[in-house]
Amino acid sequence: MHRIACLLLFALCAGEAGFACCAPLNSGDEVAFVVPRGEPRILMTEIWTARADGSDPTWIKTFLGKPGDLFFLSQKSTFVYLERGLRQAAFGGHLVGGRTIPMVRNRVWSFSPDESKEVAWPLPPDLHAENIAVTESGYKLAVVGFRGGFLSEGEWGLWIVDEKGRSSLLLPERVSGPLEWSADESRILFWNIGKSERMSVDTATGSVSTYSMDEMPERPDFRPVHSERRRDEMRGVLTRIGGMALARYGIGHYGSHRGEYPKARDMYRDVKDVFKSLPKGSYEVSKGSCRAYVAEMDRLIRLKDWQRRERVCREHMGVLHQMVETYRENRDGQPPEDLSVLQRWMRERIEGAGLEQNELTRNRTALQGLFYCPSIPDPEPLIGYVHRLETLSLKPTIACFWHRGRYLHKVDSSDGFNVGADDLDSSVVDSLISAGDRFVDSGNTGMTAALFQLVAHQRHKDEDVHIRLGHIFLKGKDYDRAKRTFERA
Repeated sequence: MHRIACLLLFALCAGEAGFACCAPLNSGDEVAFVVPRGEPRILMTEIWTARADGSDPTWIKTFLGKPGDLFFLSQKSTFVYLERGLRQAAFGGHLVGGRTIPMVRNRVWSFSPDESKEVAWPLPPDLHAENIAVTESGYKLAVVGFRGGFLSEGEWGLWIVDEKGRSSLLLPERVSGPLEWSADESRILFWNIGKSERMSVDTATGSVSTYSMDEMPERPDFRPVHSERRRDEMRGVLTRIGGMALARYGIGHYGSHRGEYPKARDMYRDVKDVFKSLPKGSYEVSKGSCRAYVAEMDRLIRLKDWQRRERVCREHMGVLHQMVETYRENRDGQPPEDLSVLQRWMRERIEGAGLEQNELTRNRTALQGLFYCPSIPDPEPLIGYVHRLETLSLKPTIACFWHRGRYLHKVDSSDGFNVGADDLDSSVVDSLISAGDRFVDSGNTGMTAALFQLVAHQRHKDEDVHIRLGHIFLKGKDYDRAKRTFERA
């Protein structure tokens, strides 16, 4: 078994449309390549083989997404490939450096050169793989990535996953590929991100040591070309992916953020049809690769409206997390006191950026939307998201209580975050009441009113809660809200 040269990964990350050498195949004179397709955005990756001198190029298979790690198991005459899923710009992600979210999770495939076999490696459902390496025996997979929900970026680490999908955490740190197993499978080689050093970890003890590495081989510049007819077919597929599937997915995605749910469903149906058709053409895309997108579109089509609002809200939290990190980078590591400080700081950055009017309007709208939960019924709520309220269970940095009967929370870890949603327990609402009482004692009637507004939303049939909220509004001289609240009580 051999891996793709490290220079391949660096080149592909830079967006180059070239190739790099994989391992010698059975004959010793053949090599394999990953070939990115699509400009300016890479939409799919081809697997090719050729002679070492570049002659006799043969197209083997095409997967959706950017190139991933490719290996060849000589004992089994099988390829192992990390498929990187296509990604969509997150709502408001352009405000924080271009944050994206996955359409599907990355997956690992094993397939034969003659395409007679294509099998997905069973990964844990919450493990998102970013780099892999497989043992020569083909029974173990080293995986660098993170665990967490679909819209989360949880704690990073290096895992070992066997052929049945059973995983064990070997190194609870954020490291980087390319990965490589030692010949006796006792160690895994990786890169230390902070020090840019090649390291190895003992698979039995977890001990880490520096690994001296030979000079990297030069990356061959083989550029196989399809026949003219096949090239036209490939271009047609790229148009259907980029111009049809991703364009409609974007319309559906942003339609969900605008509350246009029927339109979103229609767009997702169109996207499903495109991915369903890709393996059937003369230029075939992997059936397994397309199947995941079809299944995800099915799921999005079937979502109930309250589930769509939760998904939007959780996406907001991910972008707000990145916004907080950007704030910390500009404030000597200090987080904002509350989200109103963060919003004001971002607004000042937008207004002072010298943008054209259309882009300025776009950024203002996105910023306002990020701090507003789509489930809020009040046109002028006193609070959107709750920030760092220590009385809450799980100690979330951001929480939302506008989804009736639900508790959405973003919990930070040392190197990531996880956004979750649970059915709301009565004790959590009680903790909001306790926090509101504390703000009464400190004289902060505005925060008290905001928290009790959330309590009243969750306990909307409790007249005592509404009466108490009405008195809080009276104390704060908010007479219009007080009148409406008493009437509701």
